[in-house]
Amino acid sequence: MFERLRRLLRPPPRTYPPVVRERGEEAWLDKLRAAYVGLFERLEWNREGRVIAWGNGLGGLLPRLLEAGPLAGKVLAVPPAGFDRLALGRVLEGRPGLDRVVWVDGEALPTLRALPAGSVDLALAGWGLAGDSADALRAAAGRALLPGGRLGLLEAVDGTPEIPLRALRRAFRELPELPARLEPLGLPRSARDLRRRLERAGFAPPRVWQDGLTLAFAHGEEAFAAFLRLGGELAFGTTLPEATFLAVRRAAIRDLEERWRWDGEIPVTLEFVGAVAVRAG
Repeated sequence: MFERLRRLLRPPPRTYPPVVRERGEEAWLDKLRAAYVGLFERLEWNREGRVIAWGNGLGGLLPRLLEAGPLAGKVLAVPPAGFDRLALGRVLEGRPGLDRVVWVDGEALPTLRALPAGSVDLALAGWGLAGDSADALRAAAGRALLPGGRLGLLEAVDGTPEIPLRALRRAFRELPELPARLEPLGLPRSARDLRRRLERAGFAPPRVWQDGLTLAFAHGEEAFAAFLRLGGELAFGTTLPEATFLAVRRAAIRDLEERWRWDGEIPVTLEFVGAVAVRAG
């Protein structure tokens, strides 16, 4: 009775078939690898000129960039704070074109703003447009690109993964020592939303797409742990004291168990958007 009423009052979560119940995180990594390959297939770039790349997805962008063929210009790589540059260096070791990669210390936004206008042929962002500076990053990339230059990006959809984030928001509301809500990350809400944002930043109507994967877990603790491992810690916006984090974790897991179980499972849907945009003349 209660389960039937809950379904009537709350629509089912968004899912991508087929729902993955085993090797879930490996399946997500496979999905990401295919996403990077798909991005470069859509770029249609002549591999001439200067490149800048940034974001948590550098580990996916740089291997695809180097393996696609010879590079004529330098590649400026701007890793985020905490990025394991040494591990990526071992992955890239021996690849043709590695001598073209120049690592830049600092944040992506000031680095883009410091570049002369129209000095870049290709800008690549992999999970690197979150935060207050998301729209500013798109605008700075547009300024740095020469007319006809390309921006290729992959980014998480706002509110993903949906169910763990709903439980997390509820936990934040219930704990008086925390802010009333999570800070927004400035992520696109959909492929259509991303198209609008890119056009506002001075790009010609871009080619955009959206994809995702749904993982299913038997227990709230498993679902929340997967949420954190797959990048959910960004939702906190800041590092919480250990005692506070544990309180949030307990509240979120309880909410997952009590409110977000569907057909005996807790779904964790991860969504992302991609775009290839050309700088308008």
